[in-house]
Amino acid sequence: MNTDRVNNFDLLRFLAAIFVLFSHSFPLSGLKSDLLNNLTHNMKYSLGTVGVLIFFIMSGYLITKSWVENPKCYRFLWNRFLRIIPGLAIIVILTTFIIGPIVSVYSIYDYFNNRLEICLYLRNILLNINFFLPGVFVNNPFQYVVNGCLWTLIIEFKMYLAILVLGFLGLKTRRWLLVVLTTIFLVVYIKDIIEINGDYTIIFLIGGLYYLYKDKVVFNKYLFFISTVIWMISFMSNYISLISFLCLPYMVLYIAFMPFKSVSVISKYGDLSYGIYIYGFLVQQIIMNYNHKLYLHPYLLFICALPITLLCAFLSWHLIESRALKLKKIDQQERFINVYGKISFHIKEYLEKGITEIGLV
Repeated sequence: MNTDRVNNFDLLRFLAAIFVLFSHSFPLSGLKSDLLNNLTHNMKYSLGTVGVLIFFIMSGYLITKSWVENPKCYRFLWNRFLRIIPGLAIIVILTTFIIGPIVSVYSIYDYFNNRLEICLYLRNILLNINFFLPGVFVNNPFQYVVNGCLWTLIIEFKMYLAILVLGFLGLKTRRWLLVVLTTIFLVVYIKDIIEINGDYTIIFLIGGLYYLYKDKVVFNKYLFFISTVIWMISFMSNYISLISFLCLPYMVLYIAFMPFKSVSVISKYGDLSYGIYIYGFLVQQIIMNYNHKLYLHPYLLFICALPITLLCAFLSWHLIESRALKLKKIDQQERFINVYGKISFHIKEYLEKGITEIGLV
């Protein structure tokens, strides 16, 4: 297949985000596992896990492609900044100053008097992830956690930095560098030196290998079918992670480059996947906040949350994300450094002031 033509990445990102939203409906409504957990008898692999793995496969492929096509440090970092931070900053600010005071069990005065917790949550904008706000979601089945999806963003950003470092070492002409790094991570993963996050790290790197060695990869329907069957059989084994490393990237990228003609309708409304991902968990927690005394079936929670999440994602894309991405076309090296530096300084100043006021220093 021609991997340079129009692809189905938008469709796959959309479906992956929906998988995550659906999967979270189970623990957020009070159940411990979703359908894939029950099928695999493995609490580690849920449908949401698969959704995140799909994200990381595509991200590894596209981020590596981005560096190889334009190996400039400031441009690479600026583009990554524009994709993650503007949308993240808005949801963190809205959650902290509007949603938090409304749903908190504390009064508005007591809520904002917990300056340290508020400061720590605002640091999510800087990818210093924290889940808690004063008195928020304390009565929910899944207590205290405000937005449990954000933790993967720091893993994603670390992988951007890994590609950047390899880029400095000559990744464009020395493809073996990524082979070596992937092998190292795979060995320490097998030896159980790193935890579950290793799944996402390795699958990202494998996605990058698919781009670097795209001239060697043969995509055909028979290999796709065999990969799918082997992957599904692995659900009943203890080797689902290793089999996923082998089969899932091939399956995802095969679908990404299949010659579909009718999926452009997804792209017509914008790339909603990031918005679905960062808003879905929060929307579901808000719904459960007002229904925690009732048993809300996971399917019903998903159905209730889906349209609200899609609306939030639509607004996020058209009002924030797409406008931020337009700045990719402008040479913004100094502006990137200045703006991000100022944001970091003000949040650090606010945090230090909060710590001082509550008497910790």
